[in-house]
Amino acid sequence: MGHVSRGRLWTKGGSFALAVCGMLPVAVIANAREVSPATVAIARFVDGAEKQPATATLGGDTRYVLRGYVTGSVLKAAVEIPQSRRLSFETGVAADVPGDAPVVLVVTVVNGTSVRELPGVLVRKAGVSGPGLEFDVDVPPDVAIGGKVVGAMAIRDPVIGRREIRTKSVKIPPHGLLEFAAGLLDASPRSTAVSFEVDVCSSGTCEAAFSQVLDPNTAVGWQVHQLDLSKHEGRSAHFRFRNQATAAAEEGGWSLPVWGNPTLFGAGDKPVNDLNIILLSIDTLRADHLRSYGYEHETAPFIDRLAREGSLFENVVASSTTTGPAHMTIFTSLQPSTHGLIQMLNPERFADVETVAQSMRKAGFETGAITEGGPMREKMGFQRGFNTFQVIEDPGKTVPVGNIEKNLSNARDWLRRHAGRRRFLFLHTYQTHFPLSPPERYHQLFVDSGTKKKQNPAVANRVAAYDQSIRYVDDQLRSFVGEMKRDGLLERTVLVITSDHGESFLERGYMFHGPFLHPEIINVPLIIHGPGIAARRISGPVGHVDIMPTLLELAGVTSGSKQMGRSLVPLLSGTPDSLDPQPLYSEAWHRRAALGWPHKITMVPQPTFSVRLGQRKLLRAKTKSGHTYECYDLANDPGEHKNILDLRPNACADLKRLISDYSDFAKGFLDSADTAAAGGATHQQIEVDPVVQERLRALGY
Repeated sequence: MGHVSRGRLWTKGGSFALAVCGMLPVAVIANAREVSPATVAIARFVDGAEKQPATATLGGDTRYVLRGYVTGSVLKAAVEIPQSRRLSFETGVAADVPGDAPVVLVVTVVNGTSVRELPGVLVRKAGVSGPGLEFDVDVPPDVAIGGKVVGAMAIRDPVIGRREIRTKSVKIPPHGLLEFAAGLLDASPRSTAVSFEVDVCSSGTCEAAFSQVLDPNTAVGWQVHQLDLSKHEGRSAHFRFRNQATAAAEEGGWSLPVWGNPTLFGAGDKPVNDLNIILLSIDTLRADHLRSYGYEHETAPFIDRLAREGSLFENVVASSTTTGPAHMTIFTSLQPSTHGLIQMLNPERFADVETVAQSMRKAGFETGAITEGGPMREKMGFQRGFNTFQVIEDPGKTVPVGNIEKNLSNARDWLRRHAGRRRFLFLHTYQTHFPLSPPERYHQLFVDSGTKKKQNPAVANRVAAYDQSIRYVDDQLRSFVGEMKRDGLLERTVLVITSDHGESFLERGYMFHGPFLHPEIINVPLIIHGPGIAARRISGPVGHVDIMPTLLELAGVTSGSKQMGRSLVPLLSGTPDSLDPQPLYSEAWHRRAALGWPHKITMVPQPTFSVRLGQRKLLRAKTKSGHTYECYDLANDPGEHKNILDLRPNACADLKRLISDYSDFAKGFLDSADTAAAGGATHQQIEVDPVVQERLRALGY
């Protein structure tokens, strides 16, 4: 956006000059350690009457903000760039804009695998007849004619002159600290520098506490600051957050300043159950490619060590075969048919229920997430509850790739920056997802991974690259954990390692993942390591739905939302050996199947459902005329090679009834009286960003 590409903003409806009073600049300290007493959040000023505060994204980092900007899409379908390079748009987003309130239009262009946002154009409603506004945008000469416009966003009420936001009044606690971030989402080439100022107001007077000037030509990303409020201890005070152009802007000048998640912290006592949680999801990691799950190669010696020292769950059932639905189940303890995030490119509905991050944040945890894009992004609902939500991807490309080194480097910085606070950190990497790109130094490892089982050399090479990528992740994780332990930043920390789904390498004639529910796809690892976690292997089946309840109980946090899973904490202490069997469901909604190699794409009727109960599993696939079923005795056939339905027709009769009732049960789960009493769950349509659509297609969705 604009002449310095910075970020995006979502709502429901660098170099810089610096002058500071009473400010403690935030720095990443290499030897930061936990401190006592604990630093606890006293007031989060973005939280108000709305269930979800506005958010803004700068440099791939999404944060809650004070008073966002109302946005709306004005492009119904992608359009090709004309030879004239002049684009014309008409939008109704300004129908309720009073007077001559300004509106900015930002256009996004895709050319091949590259993405670019054009400078915003400012118009006013004054003098325009009718409810809409007309925009003309000139495409720069360096944008190829062969490209297409995939998005056009209208932004209401950009800052032309001055903007002021006042917070509620609070009592300043002992060791009071105000932490916030300042940033410019965007500004026009005609905009001047913008000042960011904070005043502390008490007893009718206001005192300047912070001042910073950001130049829109150079200021990139969030600038994080802390104000020492010790001299105001015990007073009742409110804060004024002010923005103003430092000089009169030229005609057409505008800016989008934002204040990121201002929070008042103070000293507090550490809770009895003082654990931090790190949840790591290694995308597309099938369990049986780890030696701790029986693999022949030592692909992940460090993860295997964590498994020996902690609790390993031998039979973990993924809720879905694709990234978005599976992770939303991990975040909500709801099946995909219940939370609704099933179709990545065209979500039918989405349940706005409380996530694990929202529960942690409400309990006072500092919450952070670092993902590598694709479906794992803010607009898909994954940002909810995270104070910082970082997406690592090349902003100019449509193809998401793994970036485990940057991912864990950012995680180190985040942990150091929030030392002394209770923390919940979610990490997600595509390093083991297609396209596989292990560094060259790993290319000689596991070269025989696929040769014994696969006659096709190309498939064997892909299996080897997959195993090499696992080792690459494992080596980086070893370094990360070792460094954080030396810094004292993993004390009282539970590390949870899992995956969303696995990957197929022609075991049943198909490649990749998506349409089918066989064990190479839905059997994923789950390893929990940390204080109080027993060293044991747990054979009883568990599922993605059990992860959220487990994390919350480990942290001593309760949730007001209804959940389908149950906590596994009783198993982590050493007793009991197992929990009573419960049905564990999996769903496939992805229609594209890659058959053979070189693969041929064919479309599979969907949805496909499976249910596991103890050591039995039933799979139901959709056909043009009805359904087909497969029944497996997992105690004797864990690889699911022998369908016993014809030999033992009654073996899965009860599972057939469960599958038959599943769809209605899942869709109606949130409509019960219990959910209504807890505040209810609303359903909403998700408008998928066109650039996100391009990236999802690049991942095979």
